[in-house]
Amino acid sequence: MIRKTILLVLVLLTLFATSLFALEPVIEYEPRIIRGERIWEGTIHVKGEIVLPKESRLIVKPNTKVIFYNIGAFKVFGTIQIKGEMGKEIIIDVSDKMKKQNKKFGGLILSRIPKDSFITGAVIRNANVAISATETTIPITNNVIEDCLTAIEMFQGANSEIAVNLIKNCGNGIKVSMKYDPIIRKNYIKNIDNSGIMIVQSSRAKILNNTISYCTDGIATSQGVKARIEGNVISYCTTGIYVYQVDQEEKLIANHITNCYTAIKCAGFAKPDITGNYLAENEAGISTFHFSSPLIQNNDIIGNSKGIIAYKKANAKISKNNIIDNDVGLFIDFSSYPTISYNNLIDNTFAVKLGTFQSADWEKSVGSADIMKKEAQRRQSKANFAAVDLQGIKDVVDMTKNFWGEEVTKELEEKGSGKDISVIYDYYDKNMVKYDGYGDKEYKLDKVDYNNWYKKLIEGCGRKETVLEAKDNPLDISN
Repeated sequence: MIRKTILLVLVLLTLFATSLFALEPVIEYEPRIIRGERIWEGTIHVKGEIVLPKESRLIVKPNTKVIFYNIGAFKVFGTIQIKGEMGKEIIIDVSDKMKKQNKKFGGLILSRIPKDSFITGAVIRNANVAISATETTIPITNNVIEDCLTAIEMFQGANSEIAVNLIKNCGNGIKVSMKYDPIIRKNYIKNIDNSGIMIVQSSRAKILNNTISYCTDGIATSQGVKARIEGNVISYCTTGIYVYQVDQEEKLIANHITNCYTAIKCAGFAKPDITGNYLAENEAGISTFHFSSPLIQNNDIIGNSKGIIAYKKANAKISKNNIIDNDVGLFIDFSSYPTISYNNLIDNTFAVKLGTFQSADWEKSVGSADIMKKEAQRRQSKANFAAVDLQGIKDVVDMTKNFWGEEVTKELEEKGSGKDISVIYDYYDKNMVKYDGYGDKEYKLDKVDYNNWYKKLIEGCGRKETVLEAKDNPLDISN
């Protein structure tokens, strides 16, 4: 009787295991070329590099698992359609053994693939580059990409929409280069070692309504990029938005940046328009240096350690901003002469502070060209550092036609023009300075020209009302 019972249990267990296998078939792919039209479902084991050639088609159904047992990549030249669903995501990952060995597979490499391809509803983990694309318009939407060296890389004419993806715990988020004009919108990007979004050598990229946190650079653009960076929410990054060698066609509009070391950084002759942003609780709101001359207008710059920094011949036009409750509203140093007018400068500990290198006498006697050239070489910059035009070096920083707040206005009215004002640190606070390494000679610190001040709040300053797109949630944004 006992023997019959044991045999019956074994039979039932065998039938149960067989039924499970039938529900989730396992297909193994050795290194090979996949030809014709194929459908993947269940569990797919990939044991080497595989190729989907031109004219072939692969459809990956919901609830499929694709497990790589080798560091090889999946090279795609034909049509690929990856479409998972909420609760039935397509998992693309490496084997447990590779995870223990800290190995990653090559990722999905897409090149000139047909327009009816798409990747959506996938969870991709442990790849060198999860998705890389060349000369394709494939939409990449509603995916989760994590624990990869780079999440998405696009170059050489890949003009995709990258939208509503969750990218986390990667070395790099989204990288774009070589004449690629993407739309990157509504992505959630967090815990990235380097840049959340990096755009170089592109033309008209649009970076819209992304949520980015805990990156070195939230968004970085350089080398002639003409991006529109609008409506992004960025926090807890070393630099929220970093722009380098871009012109006035680059627009930074209505971004919300908080709790970063620097919210917006402009360098290397950068001349972007910075308009309608909210920058609060950062170490620096906007930092401009190395000949950068952005247009900074209609921003709310509130509660930062330094609101705006102009450093090393940075000559921005700063107009119609609310610069409120910062430790230092504007910090100006190293022969920078921005034009600062029609701003509300209210409740800052120092409305403006000149650094000890802000001296026309020092610039005319010593000059900063050699110092800045050495720094440019260290940064491997190809920028042409022209000779210093001494006619452009003056001993006054123009801050006429601003409103300084009610209490300071009383002080201005009582003392009159050309006097020491409590919220302005300039020549009147420290007349002469000298510099280590430049001998014992002293140089006269510049002055601030604050005349023609406004006696009441200037209307039209700060952000205008901006209607931003509603946020969409990728697959597991709750995690």
